Amino acid sequence: MEKKAKEGLNSYEYYEKELERVIWELEEGKIETLEDLIKNYEEGSTLVEKCETILKTAEMRILKIATPPSPSINQSETGLIEERLSQPNEKRNLNNE
Repeated sequence: MEKKAKEGLNSYEYYEKELERVIWELEEGKIETLEDLIKNYEEGSTLVEKCETILKTAEMRILKIATPPSPSINQSETGLIEERLSQPNEKRNLNNE
């Protein structure tokens, strides 16, 4: 349970809710001094950066999952191809005929 609590404090949802709170305070005029306004703005900027980082990481993970692996050529196939390419054109038979 403790691990989940710590993860919750570093989750996108947590940062998003905190950002909503910061925006609400700004929009509702809950900030009275210029110094508090600047601190609130800095906090909001930091929260936006954290949300963007989490979203970029999630996007990379999804792309990694969604991108099919490229076909690989094993070493023996590579050697065969190189050998055939080194032969004169009339002796090449890349289709194994």
